[in-house]
Amino acid sequence: MQIRGNYLAEKILDILANKKAQLKNKNLRLCAIYVGKDSEQLGYLKKKEEIAKRLGIEFKLKHITKKISFQKLAEIIHKIANNPKTTGVIIQQPIPSELQTNTIYDFIPRVKEIEGFSDKSPFFPPLGLAVLTILKYIYLAEIYNNPDEKINDLIVYPEIKERYLHKIYENPESIKLDKYFFKDTFSDKKIVLLGRGLTGGGPIAKTLNEFGLNFINIHSGVPDPSIFTKEADIIISAVGKKKVLTADMVKDGCILINVGLHKTNGKIAGDFSKKEMEPKAKFFTSAVNGIGPLNIAYIYKNLIESALFQEKGIEF
Repeated sequence: MQIRGNYLAEKILDILANKKAQLKNKNLRLCAIYVGKDSEQLGYLKKKEEIAKRLGIEFKLKHITKKISFQKLAEIIHKIANNPKTTGVIIQQPIPSELQTNTIYDFIPRVKEIEGFSDKSPFFPPLGLAVLTILKYIYLAEIYNNPDEKINDLIVYPEIKERYLHKIYENPESIKLDKYFFKDTFSDKKIVLLGRGLTGGGPIAKTLNEFGLNFINIHSGVPDPSIFTKEADIIISAVGKKKVLTADMVKDGCILINVGLHKTNGKIAGDFSKKEMEPKAKFFTSAVNGIGPLNIAYIYKNLIESALFQEKGIEF
C-alpha cells in the first residue's frame, strides 16, 4: 500500500490554518536564505512559498548568487533573524561547502530556528516529524478500517524537545504521549536508517533518538548494508542515489520510507524503484508526493508554534 504524503500534508495544513487563526498576531513572516543558483533548490523554495500563500503567511527570500564570506553571511542571517517582523528563518540547504557548518544556525534566535538543525533549537527537524507521521498513519491504517477518521491524531506531539517542555507546561510528563506511543508501538521493530547527511539521515536520526526509537544507521562505509536491511521491519532510505535498495535486499511485508531523491533522465526518482518494491512492501512511500509535502507542512507547524511562543514571551 502506497502512503501518499501529499494527502496527509493537506490534512495537516488544514489543522494548521485553524491553529494560525487562533493567534492574536496573525502577521507571520517566514524568511528563507539561499546561497547558490541551483534550479532544483529554487523549485523547492517555490513550493514553500506556495504553502505560505495558502496559509496567509508572508514569505521572504534572501537569494545570494555571488560568492560570500562566512562572516558576511552570518551578518545577513543575524540581521534578518533579529528583525521583529521575522517569525522564523530557514536556510535552504545545501549551501557552498566553505560555508557549511552547523554554527551558522547559532546566528538565529532559538525560538526562530524552526528547522531544528541547531542542538539549541527547541524544535524537532520537520523531516524527522514527517517520517514519524508516516509511521503513525501506518499504525492507524492497521488498527482502523478507515484511518482518516483519526486524521486529527496525525500531527506528532509534543511541540518541542523534551528538555524544553517545562517552559510551556506545568506538568510536562502529562503530554509526552507520542514519545510513549512510538516506544510502545515500535519497540519490537527492527528499524534501519540509510544515510546520515545534513539534510536527510542526520535530522531523521536526531528525531528518532528524541522519541526513544532504537535504529541502526547505515552509511557509505558499511560494506554490505543488505545484512541489516534483509532483517529490517522498517527501512528509511535517505541517500539520494539510484538503486540504494533493491528487492533482494528487503524482506516481504516490510515498510519502506523513501527520503533520498535524485534525477534519472530528467525525472525525480528515489532510492528504490516503486515498481520493484510494491509487491514486497506492505507499506511504502514514493519519491514524488511522499515525504516532501509533509516536510514542508512541518516547517509551517514549527513556524506557527514559534509565533505562539513569541506571542507569549517564552524564551529558550
